[in-house]
Amino acid sequence: MSGIRANRPLGAPTWVDLMVSDLDRTHAFYHALFGWDFDAGSPDFGGYHSATLEGKPVAGLSPAMSMDGSPPVMQWTVYLATDDAEASVAAIAAHGGTLVAPAMVVGDFGTMAIAQDPGEAFFGVWQGNTHVGFEVSGVPGATAWFEEFSGAYGAARTFYQEVFGWNLTDMGGGMEYAVAEVAGERCAGIGAISPDWGPGVPAHWGTYFEVADIASACETVKEHGGAVSREPVVTPFGKNATVSGPDGEFFSLLERQA
Repeated sequence: MSGIRANRPLGAPTWVDLMVSDLDRTHAFYHALFGWDFDAGSPDFGGYHSATLEGKPVAGLSPAMSMDGSPPVMQWTVYLATDDAEASVAAIAAHGGTLVAPAMVVGDFGTMAIAQDPGEAFFGVWQGNTHVGFEVSGVPGATAWFEEFSGAYGAARTFYQEVFGWNLTDMGGGMEYAVAEVAGERCAGIGAISPDWGPGVPAHWGTYFEVADIASACETVKEHGGAVSREPVVTPFGKNATVSGPDGEFFSLLERQA
């Protein structure tokens, strides 16, 4: 398994993490589902744990905490790469975003910030130093794709274009959905929340994790304290399903086409 050793270009997803209520329970769930192992964590960094796949970092877990006094959000957070966190934070504020946690140096690992886009979807910013982000992607057990869905689709599109330099290509066919490219590579999607999803669906970033056998993965989810909210469906990109983990955190599974 080859590893990613360099920081990604501005605007590319580079890391994902999750706050949880019970680390041991969540460790067991994701180990069973994806084969992840976990480091010991450090009190110096709030008990943050890195998940690894065959020794390479793929994601992070931390004990639940609040950054602004409100209840912690139990959802996967997607971090976008930057080479200047302070400049990105300023650009976020200047283009209709909201800063939740200011740029903060995390030891020698890098610098992070947490924000919301104009549609109020949470996301992170990461300027890597010794920690460049996930070191493997696009294989079973690792991240496979990322999407932002918003009720303020037009404003969100403009925001990510102006702050992170996304080059967007519309999917067409009557869909309000576009694929983002940075440095010539597809890195994420952005779409409008559909009325068919029902009332009250918040703007959000979603993460897809790759699996070798999606039917088996869905059974593992159910057996280890998670739930399947949308059973596998066949798409032009492979089979995918929507599931949730022990704290109700939603994410998607993807079995690529052979």
